[in-house]
Amino acid sequence: MEQISKEELDRNSVKILYLGFPMKMYDVNGETIIHGFWSWITDFIPEPLFNGGSHWTFIKYKGSYWKALWRFLNG
Repeated sequence: MEQISKEELDRNSVKILYLGFPMKMYDVNGETIIHGFWSWITDFIPEPLFNGGSHWTFIKYKGSYWKALWRFLNG
């Protein structure tokens, strides 16, 4: 994969929640890059949970993290 500048990565990423933690996702040519402070958590989740049910998926959101977290916690 070619080198991506930090500006391009930030500009073209979408905000996501994973397990209630905020992260960003950049998708290019079918390859997904998860980044942000909490992205290290995805390295420690066992594979069955990572690919599991609705509570273990990435949820895209816009706007406030707190509103997105509230919706995530309340289903």
